[in-house]
Amino acid sequence: MEALGPTRQSDLLIVRTSLARELERNGDLTGALALVEREIAAERSTIYGIDENLGQHPLHRLEGWRDQLAAEVRRK
Repeated sequence: MEALGPTRQSDLLIVRTSLARELERNGDLTGALALVEREIAAERSTIYGIDENLGQHPLHRLEGWRDQLAAEVRRK
């Protein structure tokens, strides 16, 4: 179960994206893609408080990264 709000954002986002970057750097594009997709799903299900930034900037960055990884996986 995912935590809601800023705690999930700061903890799991950092851990998953750091791991995904290392997997990508070491050539495991499929593993990196799986983690990025998992984080996108978690980000979409996060409920933010009324004062939170609702611009969805992390989601857009994650989707762009996912698209880049998916294109690289298809090329191989």
